[in-house]
Formats: sequence, C-alpha cells, structure tokens
Amino acid sequence: MGTAKKSAAQHTPGPWHYDGIADATLEQARRLKIPFMILARGCTIAEVIPQDCAEANAALIAAAPALAAVAQALVDAVSATGELSRLSEFSLLEIREFAVAAIAKARP
Repeated sequence: MGTAKKSAAQHTPGPWHYDGIADATLEQARRLKIPFMILARGCTIAEVIPQDCAEANAALIAAAPALAAVAQALVDAVSATGELSRLSEFSLLEIREFAVAAIAKARP
C-alpha cells in the first residue's frame, strides 16, 4: 500500500479578527441567535454561536494565524536537538514578542 502525500492545506491568510455583538447583550444575542463572525479579507471564516464563552472562542479562533506563525517561528529557531538554529529569521526575543502579541489577541 503506497502512502499518499498530504498537500499542505492553505488557510485564508491573516490577520483574522472577530466582529463582536454590537448593540446586543449576550442574552439578546443568544435569544436571537446572533453569531460572532470571524472575518479575514472580506471572507467569513467562521460563525461562533453565542454562549457564555462565545467571545473567548471567537478571539481564540481569530488569533489562530498569529499563533500558528509563532509556533512556526519557534520550530524554525530551535533545531530538533534543542540547539538554536543559525538559519532562523528571528531571534528568540522577537519570537517572544510575537507570542505575547498573539496570546493577547487570543484573549477578549
């Protein structure tokens, strides 16, 4: 049995953001079923159904591209043996700054 190579799935490029519930309270949003919208480049990425954790979920989803970029930068900076890579585009302090910003974006 041959192994098929998976093609790298491409997501809509970031940055992503979420559009909160403008003039409705969370209770009104639940009753009216108004979702949080995750948007990027004019596309709807996802709709998050209102519930107690909806805004937190929407913020985390919207931060996904930034979090993935930080993870990739860290993988590129540290080799499999734990040594710092000389080929890394970013220093560990820059990666830390990216991580702090991505984590902040993931929190409402």
